[in-house]
Amino acid sequence: MLEERFSSEALSTRVADLTRSSEVEALFAESEKGKDGWQSVIHLVGGFRYGRLVDLSDEDWQYLVDLNLGTTFRVLRAAERCFEVAKGGSFVAVSAPAANLGESSLGGYAATKAGVLRLVEAAAREMRLFGARANTVLPGTMDTPGNRRAMPTADPAEWVSTTAVSAVIEFLTSRAASAVNGAAVFVPGPTL
Repeated sequence: MLEERFSSEALSTRVADLTRSSEVEALFAESEKGKDGWQSVIHLVGGFRYGRLVDLSDEDWQYLVDLNLGTTFRVLRAAERCFEVAKGGSFVAVSAPAANLGESSLGGYAATKAGVLRLVEAAAREMRLFGARANTVLPGTMDTPGNRRAMPTADPAEWVSTTAVSAVIEFLTSRAASAVNGAAVFVPGPTL
């Protein structure tokens, strides 16, 4: 998704288990050795479980908490530490429109995505004191191979493209967005 918007020199990707604090810390420590340090951190990790609250298993709930909220917390914490040293930086996380409205059969997902919004808002207020920013994007259903497999009867023409989402992320990390901090930017796609 981001490869479409950022040059290979500007984009660095790594593999780590973001549910483990030790791996997140090691990832940031390794990457700090780079020439420019951290300028932007974009957190795209997340997952979905559909089901009424009474039908969600403990495993489903823990999956949502760990993947949506836990990984955001760990990556945001490490990014904030790096940005404080650098006296600036931009963090962008992906939440979801469901974070603002707990709909039937989306309660677990909505709760963890709402937690992402609150974490990023709190970080935005903390990081502004040393010149860094934090924002979220809230895309509608994204047109990805995984979503096409999971929802074969849905019409992907109504979904938001990953190109559109990455363009918003690129803007939020740019100097043009220097006054944008603590925002939750909706990217619904062609239909609301």
